[in-house]
Amino acid sequence: PLPAGEVLGQGLVLDAGVPVLCLGPVAESMPPQCGGIALAGWDWSAVDGWEQQASTRWGSYAVQGTWDGETFTVTGDPVSLALYDPAPLGGPAPQPGTTDVAELERIAGVLRDALGDRLVSAAPVDGRLDATVVFDDGTLQEHVDGVYGAGVVRVLSALQPIQVP
Repeated sequence: PLPAGEVLGQGLVLDAGVPVLCLGPVAESMPPQCGGIALAGWDWSAVDGWEQQASTRWGSYAVQGTWDGETFTVTGDPVSLALYDPAPLGGPAPQPGTTDVAELERIAGVLRDALGDRLVSAAPVDGRLDATVVFDDGTLQEHVDGVYGAGVVRVLSALQPIQVP
């Protein structure tokens, strides 16, 4: 699925020649390394709080923009994550699952093969698989519930729709 409007992503912006927004794990090397989604409209002169080593720049930001499935295009002013105060997430805490780790690892492999770069991370947690994807509007969650049963896989969307009051 693709978002209908603007979304918010939180992560490391890394620029080793082409800026990317890293939504998942970051190698704590110097400079840091990560895989990310292409970032269009990024302007280092418009933000504070970044670091640089040689020709590589990086910093952690909340970034507002649009996602077309390939490129995240910045549409608002990025905010340093050190200063960003996200809205609290609503809803009840997830219930522990009952699926064994070997099965959850197998499912994680299936998701990696099916989703490729759109799967940010997948890890067994409390008897369920927490799978973070670049974006889900509920479609992927509905699909995995239909395939594996409710509560086996929890799909988390790294990009969150902007809620307009």
